[in-house]
Amino acid sequence: METTIQAQSGQESTPSSVPASPSTSPSKEKWAAHGRRWKFLLLLLPGFYTASMDLTIVATAQPFIASHFRALNQLSWIGTAFTLTDTAFVPVFGQLADVFGRYAALQCAVVIMTVGGVLCATAQVWPVLVLGRAIQGVGTAGMSTCSLIILADKVSLKEQAFNTSIFHFLIGVAYATGPLIGGYMTNVDWRYVFVLLSALSGVSIVTIAFLRPDLKKGRYSLTRPRPGQTYLQSFFSACACIDWIGAGSFVGGVTLILLATSWGGSAYAWVSPTVLIPLIAGPLLLVVFVLYQRYMAPGRYLVRKLPRTMPVVPYHLFHEKDVTLVCIISAATGAALYSCFYFAGVYFTIIENYNPGKAGLQLLFYVPGIGVGVYTAITMCNVYPRQTIWPLLLGTLVETGAIGALSWAISARQKTAVNVFMGVAGFGTGIRFMPENLHLTGMYRDRIATILGLLTFAGPFGGTIALTIMGSVFQNKMSSYFAGGNGSLNVDINSPTALDAINDLPIEQQEHFRAAAANAVSLSFISILPFLTISIIAALLLGNVWISKDKKKKTKKGASAGELAADPDVAMQDQTRSVQRDGRPDVLTGSYFRAVLRRTVASERHPGPLEVRLDHDQNQHDSHMELTSEEALSRIVDQEEEVETKGSTARKPNEPWV
Repeated sequence: METTIQAQSGQESTPSSVPASPSTSPSKEKWAAHGRRWKFLLLLLPGFYTASMDLTIVATAQPFIASHFRALNQLSWIGTAFTLTDTAFVPVFGQLADVFGRYAALQCAVVIMTVGGVLCATAQVWPVLVLGRAIQGVGTAGMSTCSLIILADKVSLKEQAFNTSIFHFLIGVAYATGPLIGGYMTNVDWRYVFVLLSALSGVSIVTIAFLRPDLKKGRYSLTRPRPGQTYLQSFFSACACIDWIGAGSFVGGVTLILLATSWGGSAYAWVSPTVLIPLIAGPLLLVVFVLYQRYMAPGRYLVRKLPRTMPVVPYHLFHEKDVTLVCIISAATGAALYSCFYFAGVYFTIIENYNPGKAGLQLLFYVPGIGVGVYTAITMCNVYPRQTIWPLLLGTLVETGAIGALSWAISARQKTAVNVFMGVAGFGTGIRFMPENLHLTGMYRDRIATILGLLTFAGPFGGTIALTIMGSVFQNKMSSYFAGGNGSLNVDINSPTALDAINDLPIEQQEHFRAAAANAVSLSFISILPFLTISIIAALLLGNVWISKDKKKKTKKGASAGELAADPDVAMQDQTRSVQRDGRPDVLTGSYFRAVLRRTVASERHPGPLEVRLDHDQNQHDSHMELTSEEALSRIVDQEEEVETKGSTARKPNEPWV
């Protein structure tokens, strides 16, 4: 199969090559790299931590929030509304980051996240709260996607491994501390939960502004249009690059599927038109999406009609085995993670009758497991064996076993065992966070934004599907215990005092109810085990990525420190190109274990692709030509060798757009 990428014509495709200064010691370069890394990590931290915590901060508070609005039977919508938009809009922000640049997409996401938090904090009716959660999900999708894309820009795979390791550990900390913070705030007033989220989002708007000069530029700028263009013309030119039809059909299809699975068996019967119509229309829209992307492939009809439009997902990626397999693994990771936080929270609040703060404290047992898993992944990817397949396989095995054991512990109401198996499940989650990113970005470094968009979509999508399935199982099992059902306990589930009413029941009825609820939660966990088992099969079929050690850059004569200081952008581009050359991984795109059995690993292993710049020369931006990945790679290598042979310095690029 022939893979195509966009390459610029003329000199723009020639990488800037500025020789390193003899006076610049390796230790100074090392400290400069460390400084840049920690600048990115610290300034992205408030927004990324808020986006991660947004998912679980309501885990222990949601029964009390739903009870306040007399909607305890619709409790799952607090999480579903958020995860639905958090899932559907991920690929959209990946494309916005390519078109408008990382900074514009990131700030747009944070502002949306802030607006959603304010709406939730001030909501007076249930629909407004659900709308606010949906808006928060849109912002979180953008924040998470753009942050991971930024951490993968202009760095080697080894450097990316370190960056994503830190951030994914912070994800685990945010996921685990969210229920604790939300629980204690709920003891005072649940609205403070959303006040805190809005405040942290506001802080992140300021911190992200300091990253603006360092972030990768897009194809168009909103603040510095090209010569001869107005701001409005520049904006519409950028909009012409966005695949509106593809994005609309994708978001619509995913939304309808999630709505159908959320309603089916709980709010409506599975055979009702309200469920069947979106359940049929959703997959049809996704088929339309795939067909549309096919005709947006190079040489196809729509490319000639819409030459500037960038497809949401390049069609050739649908044929790439590892993209599908890693997305399945990521979806299983999301399913296990969401299920632990939401339904373990239900277990501790409803079954063990813990207050929100104490229930949130119990969920902290997930954190040590994630920490150990992340550290193990760092060791396996950066020290030994420096491959991605082993942590992915180990994580799928451990997590599937831990979720199965957790279902037993909940059914038996063994609180110590529940805490232990949550920690083991956390290990299975943490060890896969980083290798999922490294595996795909190592194989497709020329498609970083698209690949990370797909991967970021897969996790929340798997989690959302898991929550809807588990929610349906739980509500179906417990419906008979509420007013109007068979064996009713005469508890009005729509009452704001429903939780207190359960506690006021006679001891015998309370125990009967809590035992039934424990069984329902246990069956909810069992319902996702088949999906987790599929992820094990996916891991066994994967290819492999070998993470190479960064080589020391060769020092050339003839350049002074003053020259580099006068032209920092050229120096940065030279560093970027050197990193791609020296830190370039080896990949095996077939099945690794099949290659091991056939003893063909050495022959199937080959160098991965290089990263592609987006900030094109203004005068040559629209002059592209379609090249196969092999031709484009050969051209880049030939141009680098030509520059090195002549000992010349490449031209200074135009001033980058802000």
